[in-house]
Amino acid sequence: MAIESRIENQVEVLSFRGTLNAQNVSEVKSHIEKILAGNRRIAVLDLENLEEIDSSGIGAIVSLLKRMRMQKRDVRIFRLRGTVKKLFELLRIDKSMEVFEDWQKATLL
Repeated sequence: MAIESRIENQVEVLSFRGTLNAQNVSEVKSHIEKILAGNRRIAVLDLENLEEIDSSGIGAIVSLLKRMRMQKRDVRIFRLRGTVKKLFELLRIDKSMEVFEDWQKATLL
């Protein structure tokens, strides 16, 4: 799995490529800690190129959502696809955070 972290329009963006699972979730948690330590009000998770995710990956994303909301901050999802989208819908995670298809709307402050 590859993760790209960048700032765009004053928004923290994490882009995922490949598979997010127990073997590489520690890398994701490291990025999450950096987001939480920062002062950006919004984090966008670009999941367009995420092919697979397991329960540990889901747990990391839900943990980020909970911790950001405790700080009155927000997490948004950009472009859910394929089996990842189906899993988010099945677990109703897509109802807990905003999911965007439009990049401009996803990064709007």
